Formats: sequence, structure tokens, C-alpha cells
Amino acid sequence: MDNRTPKRQPALVNSPAFFAPGVRQADLQLGSKQEFQFPSPFTSEAPANNIVRGKYELSGVNWQQRPSIILLHGWNAELQYDWQLPYWSRLLARAGVNSIVDL
Repeated sequence: MDNRTPKRQPALVNSPAFFAPGVRQADLQLGSKQEFQFPSPFTSEAPANNIVRGKYELSGVNWQQRPSIILLHGWNAELQYDWQLPYWSRLLARAGVNSIVDL
């Protein structure tokens, strides 16, 4: 190994903090129209960012026994926020998969 090659650092995934950070269970508040919110475990200077908001679609009567997926939008993707993710969420629920979309 020469001086130009950086030393390998332990991967983050090898750290216990990666899988079990000191984050408490969310104080989940359910709203109307299958919406939810909870305080973010990470605070920022922007109060709007300190609340996590989302919407869920359940796959039917036995939703607890069905798989679930979380759909996250990308940055600057207005169509995803308003149309694509809610549409995919409904399709997944009809196919037997619970889905959660951030708002």
C-alpha cells in the first residue's frame, strides 16, 4: 500500500448504532383520510421539518399479515408528491401490499 491509498475505515453498517440508534418509538397521531404525523426524532431550524407527515393505504381486512412498503419521493419531484406515489400506493394496496407515503 502506498501513501496515496487511504486506509480503510470500518463500514457504518458494522456499527451497532447503524441498526439501533438511540431513537425512541414515534408518538404517532392518526388523522382523517388515512393520514398520520409524528414529531421527528431529529430537529432542525425549520419547524416544518420537525414533523413527519404521511398517508397510508391498507391492503384489506387482514392487513396486519400482509407485507408493507414505504414509498419516498425524490427531491424536486412534484409529480411524485401529488400524483405518482399516491397512485402507486393505491395499486399496491389492491395487490395486497400495505403502503406508506410521506407527504
